[in-house]
Amino acid sequence: RPARANMRRICDFFGVTEAEILLDPSQFQRLVSVRNRPVAADAPSLAMKHLNAIYAKSQNLDRYVGYYYRYFYSFSVAGRITKFLPVIY
Repeated sequence: RPARANMRRICDFFGVTEAEILLDPSQFQRLVSVRNRPVAADAPSLAMKHLNAIYAKSQNLDRYVGYYYRYFYSFSVAGRITKFLPVIY
């Protein structure tokens, strides 16, 4: 069982009380399933509106088009350096 402060954080995150989270799993599932609310119908359109606003404010990235060398330590072979050639187009 988590410490009291952690239990409070967990309960706050999921929107339940400590008594509710300590219920039998089947009772808890029934309780939480009643609370599930459908997502608002305008949520996708609202998200698209925000994405379109971000896209409209974004800058042209043509100056970054090209090939770049990228070096990093190999995770599979210790002490080796891997060379990588990514392309931005």
